[in-house]
Amino acid sequence: MTSNIVGQGFSGSPVFYPDDPDWFIVGMFMADLRGRNTAYVIPIETLTEKFDKEQALFNPSENNIVSTLEKGNEYFQREDYNSSIEYYDKVINDPNFAFAWSNKGKALSSLGKNEEALKCYDRSLEINPNSTFGWSNKGLALYYLGKTEQAIECYSKALEFDSNYAFAWTDEGEAFYVLGKFQQALKCLDKALEISPNHPKTGSCKGMVLHRLGKPEEAEVF
Repeated sequence: MTSNIVGQGFSGSPVFYPDDPDWFIVGMFMADLRGRNTAYVIPIETLTEKFDKEQALFNPSENNIVSTLEKGNEYFQREDYNSSIEYYDKVINDPNFAFAWSNKGKALSSLGKNEEALKCYDRSLEINPNSTFGWSNKGLALYYLGKTEQAIECYSKALEFDSNYAFAWTDEGEAFYVLGKFQQALKCLDKALEISPNHPKTGSCKGMVLHRLGKPEEAEVF
């Protein structure tokens, strides 16, 4: 394993991290504890020491909080959302672990339980009100519930904490599109493409916006 590790938060910024997925999870865990959502570089020895201390503070009875969260994430990636919720609940036994609340909300939202998901996001944001990930996911749940203007408020809040989070720019652009605010949508999508040029959803959304603005030739590029 390398002597330095970059723990990726949830920004679209370029990051580097080892192939070992455990360290990716550790990076997310540390990002949550620090109340930040951008990438950062930490010597691995320092990260290990800090993580051990933080783990003891947050849940001294949990043998391996990282592996528990990772297992939940594995089930989430397999789209077995009910199983992922079971593992997130184990981590949530420590009510101060904001990231687990946010992940549980995401799993519930994937099951179409967006009202329940909102409660999880609100709990997450009570613990860490500066979480780009939490605000962005809350916005998405509100969007699915047809509360588009409230969703935009959440996306904007997410971007206050990390203006390089491309997903929030894309989702905000899509929300503006639904409201018929095409110029605002275009600005958001252009910003998202500056950060993440190859994201297919962003390009697709921009193509739809350009069509509605009467620019079909430009839309064909996407």
